[in-house]
Amino acid sequence: MGYAIISQMKIKSKKAWNGITAHNSRTVTSKNINTKLTHKNITLIPNQYQNQDDFIEKKRTQIREHNKKHGTKNRMLRKVKNKVSGEKEYQSLMQELVFTHSPGEMTEEESVEFLKMALEFIKEFYPDCEIIYAELHLDETTPHLHIGVSYFNQNLCKFEQQAMQKRGMTDINVIRDAWQNKLKDTKFDKLKRQDGKVVAKQEHQAKANLEIARLKKENKTLAAHAEKTALLTNLVAVKAQTELAKQTALVVTAREGEERIRADVDALKVEVEEKTALAEKTPKTIVKEVVKLVEDETRLKKLEDANLELKARLDTQDTVIAKKDSQIANLSLKLKTLVSRISKSAHLFINSLSIKTTRVPDTQEEALLADNPHMTREAMKKEDVGIQSII
Repeated sequence: MGYAIISQMKIKSKKAWNGITAHNSRTVTSKNINTKLTHKNITLIPNQYQNQDDFIEKKRTQIREHNKKHGTKNRMLRKVKNKVSGEKEYQSLMQELVFTHSPGEMTEEESVEFLKMALEFIKEFYPDCEIIYAELHLDETTPHLHIGVSYFNQNLCKFEQQAMQKRGMTDINVIRDAWQNKLKDTKFDKLKRQDGKVVAKQEHQAKANLEIARLKKENKTLAAHAEKTALLTNLVAVKAQTELAKQTALVVTAREGEERIRADVDALKVEVEEKTALAEKTPKTIVKEVVKLVEDETRLKKLEDANLELKARLDTQDTVIAKKDSQIANLSLKLKTLVSRISKSAHLFINSLSIKTTRVPDTQEEALLADNPHMTREAMKKEDVGIQSII
């Protein structure tokens, strides 16, 4: 007679949760799965959670509402450091129990009945815990049942992993003993309790299945990455060819530019030689021009000096002329005065001759005294001198 087999796996990380979900829902397959029989699988309790984050968020909301309503202080499980990976992860949120039996012990109908009895046993063994899922698989070598049991106490609305552990409710041997007692007085009571070797084999198989699922997923990722890498490689090759063509064109342009530069350099050399020859002649011409400029400047200086001297002479002549003009003006004034006086004297003289007989003055001095009795002899002398100078 065969064995009644139970394996246990504690789910902590997101990777483990996602791997179990992928295996149970058959989104990932393995070699031991007959996909032609997958349609016969039975979902006894559907999984209501999309992933571990969804489960945690919903439980956190449920705990928060319970605390608010009942005044409790229940908390979520805290994260602890994984000794292997070194990453922080939640303490076990659930455990998966896999029920099966030795191959060839039952018909498919009997296996389904046996496994449904196992689900009822778990509900009785964990009356307060939430059963997250129950998937009965008939597409593998031996029918088996995956049951996800949460450590979340639905009545108290909190996680009770430690309390369940203290009561032995998470001990696989305690669960097996209870299951063996459940099978007594049933049609399956001949099934033996499994030993450690069978347990190790089942646990190893479950782990192997998870590893296979993980490797297949990684293979798909690597294939996609390889395809993307090939595409990028082609793009890089095309870009490299385009760049090479551009560089080739630049080289051709550079060579043409080099030839033009060489031609310009040759022309510049000729121009430099011409200007050098001209520069050799230029100093002599410059010296001659400088000498000529010096001579012209000397002549100009002499002319300026002569001009200044002539100007000074003209200024002197102008001064002399001005003085002469002043003297002439004075003499003219004096002459007019004298003529006026002579005229008056002549007129008086004529009158005196016609009116009375007088002594003719012997001298001009006496005539003046006769005409101007008020003049002194000194004044008459001066007047006579002026007349003589005019004559």
